[in-house]
Amino acid sequence: MTAAGPAGNVPGQQPVILMDIMDTIVSDPFFEHMPRFFNLTFKELLAAKHPTAWVEFENDHITQQQLFDKFFADGRQFDGQALIEHMVH
Repeated sequence: MTAAGPAGNVPGQQPVILMDIMDTIVSDPFFEHMPRFFNLTFKELLAAKHPTAWVEFENDHITQQQLFDKFFADGRQFDGQALIEHMVH
């Protein structure tokens, strides 16, 4: 283990800056486009979605198809390609 310098930097490593740019530079489709696609309010979408599927997908623990297969807690299926096209346009 290496001791950190005065600013918290480890000698020999470059500092890293992380920024959350969602809805500032990049539009996040989760809040608006996804509820519209499913014809649900945002609150209804939150209540209907699987509690961990989205996080599992974002952390690369499941594939895109696995996300589609388990997106809704009740197991309902939908056209994943149509959702992608809806979010892109």
